[in-house]
Amino acid sequence: MNKPFETVLTDLEEKLKVYLDRSGMYYRIFSRAKTIDSLQKKLKNNPNKYQPNGKKIQDLIGIRIVFYFQEDVAIFHDKLKNIEGYDPANESNSSKDLDDLTAWISSWKEERKEDKQRLGKLLPFRETVFMPERLNIVMKLGKTESEWVKDELNLYLGQDAHLVDDTYEIQLRTVLSEGWHEVEHDLRYKTHSEDWWNYCNEESRMLNGIYASLETNERALAQMIDGLAYKTFKKGNWDAMIRSHFRRRISETKLSKEICAILDADDRIAKQLLHVSRQELTNWLWKIEKPFSLSSSLIVHIINRQILKNESIAKLESEPIRSLLDGAL
Repeated sequence: MNKPFETVLTDLEEKLKVYLDRSGMYYRIFSRAKTIDSLQKKLKNNPNKYQPNGKKIQDLIGIRIVFYFQEDVAIFHDKLKNIEGYDPANESNSSKDLDDLTAWISSWKEERKEDKQRLGKLLPFRETVFMPERLNIVMKLGKTESEWVKDELNLYLGQDAHLVDDTYEIQLRTVLSEGWHEVEHDLRYKTHSEDWWNYCNEESRMLNGIYASLETNERALAQMIDGLAYKTFKKGNWDAMIRSHFRRRISETKLSKEICAILDADDRIAKQLLHVSRQELTNWLWKIEKPFSLSSSLIVHIINRQILKNESIAKLESEPIRSLLDGAL
């Protein structure tokens, strides 16, 4: 790997990890930078595909973030929209593609009435057409990183350096879909133009069906854990309730006895905790810039400041917690 590419890759990955670790999300991150040899090979194999003023290679650096829970993909996607370099027009989102296609067909005028009626039974496509979830986001490099990359490309690619864009790609996946995407990429995506796929339509459809079962299992897993949160709420096991409901990397330190006593005395407070979404908690965690270890007690104190406003819980704030939250929440 070329040194400037490696330096930029490490810098980008570390910046993303700050947000991921602060959120407490369960995730894995994988990354790679294309070598000069792979760039030269890609340009040679596609001599007319890339143009200085048209389509360019945009995945010089690729970062894939794999989440354990499906909901976290959407939560982190929203976060990326507020990070420098995000371009809403430079995103590959299969769900949005289906919505846009539905809207486009729905807008057809009288002269296309027959076509619209023929397709009407399939609208909206999100409910009738299954396709694997794809969320790939192309981000612009910062000024410094862009200059490092351009210098390296100019040195090794010469006039072809302008065919490589100063961008990097972030792919968001779930853990159960990750293996499927790897298999599909090598088995079908890379060979989709070959003739033999013309008589393998059934196998291609089955490949999508396997993904559908994985997606169903992901949803079932989340529903099962939600069930755990409700069951532990009913049994008054507050620490387990918090861990199941928020599904975050929480330290092994149990919820304090003092907070448990408050919840034992009034389970309506515990019910309010269950009404806080993972999106809300994550947004509050992102506001805390100082390093911290996420615990069940800290989560309660964060929510207390934002929603509960319970004086008894507030009095239990330790000096380290108070110092951490003051100015952030």
